[in-house]
Amino acid sequence: MSSLILTIIFYAIAVIGILTTWLGWRNRSGMARWCPLCREDMSETPSRTCQNCGFSSTQERSFHVPQRRWGVILVGLAITATASLGATRTGLGPAVNQLFVPLWQLESSVELPGGWLAEIRRSRDLERSGFRSRVRLIRDGIPRFEWYGWYASFGAFKSGNSKERWGLGEDVDGDGTRDLIIETFDGTGQSGLRAILLSLENAEGLGRIEPMAILSGGRFGDVDGDGQAEFLVEDETFQYRFGEGATRTQPILVFSPDQSGAWRFNAEATRNRAMPQDWQQDLENEHAIMESRGRNPAAAYQSMALELIYRGRMAEAKELLREGFEGDQAKVRSFLEMVAESPWHLEVQSLNRTD
Repeated sequence: MSSLILTIIFYAIAVIGILTTWLGWRNRSGMARWCPLCREDMSETPSRTCQNCGFSSTQERSFHVPQRRWGVILVGLAITATASLGATRTGLGPAVNQLFVPLWQLESSVELPGGWLAEIRRSRDLERSGFRSRVRLIRDGIPRFEWYGWYASFGAFKSGNSKERWGLGEDVDGDGTRDLIIETFDGTGQSGLRAILLSLENAEGLGRIEPMAILSGGRFGDVDGDGQAEFLVEDETFQYRFGEGATRTQPILVFSPDQSGAWRFNAEATRNRAMPQDWQQDLENEHAIMESRGRNPAAAYQSMALELIYRGRMAEAKELLREGFEGDQAKVRSFLEMVAESPWHLEVQSLNRTD
């Protein structure tokens, strides 16, 4: 429910409180005339003397004094005051917010096949919620899945496309069922990126939620142009190893789903990735720039050697390193030992199995 609708409701309740207060103040109990002292009904007589208690007055208005209902008046005032605070959401600060303002505000939502509604809500009060974002998958008006964290979005952007996304109801992992990708981030850099892959149905097409994979440290892309998503993992082992000549991009390994939907290292797709266009010319240009600035040009060769190694071209990489290190075999060996420190060294070895 939006804040505007809540505010309208609170103002309507405040009006009801005002009307209740007015009725309690103006109440006449249904009598035309009455004794202001004992409340005797004098509607049937024009006399200005009460036959019950003896009260007498020369002024007719004395017999029309309203009978205040203080209980009704107090209830009306309480309703008016409470509703007014709710409408303005000021005066009591957090206390009023806890009473009247929803903790979670809708941030985005998407309708998915099979009658699913996926929504992300943002917390209005981190101290109360403990998390910034809440994800819910709803079907038939009932939440069927929840996730809490710092940041989340639905789907994964397709490479080179700022509008189309993978994982909004189509089959992403090739197991024959519709999927949803939830991208999450905990604020800790590349390592904090997660992609949660949920299946929205079983093999018979019946709706159900089943977590299929949690992929981290990478992004989705289509490296072979077949329209099927792969998961591209950047190896950050070398990010700060080359000093001033740090790699412009990190080497990438490709993971693809197998027939069961499990995501596994794809050596063939990784080896077949094209090298950056005009990479030899770029290498020469970067070498010249570093020399002109008095910097060690070897870093340019190291960066490009990684690109070759992560495409299974170890022999070319070694030759490039020898050129960059001017034949210093000790430095070449040191560089290759650094490559072996990568958590993906087994995958890298499988790429270069022919060397």
